Amino acid sequence: MHLNELQSREFYRDPPTPLEEDLLYLHCSLASSRSSDGRERIVHLLHYLECFPLGAHNRVIAQKIEDLLYQGEFLDHERSALRARYRALRDPYMPAIVERLDFG
Repeated sequence: MHLNELQSREFYRDPPTPLEEDLLYLHCSLASSRSSDGRERIVHLLHYLECFPLGAHNRVIAQKIEDLLYQGEFLDHERSALRARYRALRDPYMPAIVERLDFG
């Protein structure tokens, strides 16, 4: 199930159970670890974030993606495209950054 299916309301079903979420996490983690290409590893992990933007395993998945982005050998445009896709999935659910503190 992709996020666009949930937003389009063309896909009707009950909310996923915790077991379904855990199984997708396991699948995405295993698929990522089996891949030798850094880009494919990240794409497998991004799939989980697309399906469960507020999932129980988001912190672990996000940390793995960030580690792979900084450690991997990518062309500049590949790294920026993967980072943009990751930020688009993650940023809407992150707390706002306070830009100015007023100690008045």
